Amino acid sequence: MSQVRKTPVAEESLLDIGLYIYQTSGSLETALKELGRIDAKARQYSNQPMMGTSRPDLGENVRCFSVDSFVVIYEPFDDGITILLALHGAQDVSRAFQKRL
Repeated sequence: MSQVRKTPVAEESLLDIGLYIYQTSGSLETALKELGRIDAKARQYSNQPMMGTSRPDLGENVRCFSVDSFVVIYEPFDDGITILLALHGAQDVSRAFQKRL
């Protein structure tokens, strides 16, 4: 069975996304739904880890996918993916990735 692993930085960035959505929408339900969509897509990608867009500018094996206005940066491994970072797509992904890791 495929796995979705998350680095501590990824966990923190997902919490930041949830908090941002909650603060801007005023709805915990909205925040949890968006985090659920991110989780569901990560599980899909864990079944086919090479499906994401290659990001050689971030690292040799780094890939990404988007969910609504968010980008999830990950690395594939034999049995799934490791999420490295999640952030809003309007952010400079390269800069945020280098800064957070």
